[in-house]
Amino acid sequence: MTRNLATFDNAMRVAGALADDHDRDYALVRTGDPGRPYVVEAFASQPGIVALICADPEIALRWVSSVTAEVYPLWE
Repeated sequence: MTRNLATFDNAMRVAGALADDHDRDYALVRTGDPGRPYVVEAFASQPGIVALICADPEIALRWVSSVTAEVYPLWE
């Protein structure tokens, strides 16, 4: 495996494709290994998560809306 396969952008693409194909949620997890900084795993509330990819778009939109309202209350 090369470093290019473990970049954040590539890991996001892999997680998105897996979520679409398998209809389940996936997480990008920071490993602390410079040669493989991120891995994609099935979401199970594990530590080190830097991004969550939801298989259900409605759940993802509700989550983004609630976080946005907390962080940017003037956007409502």
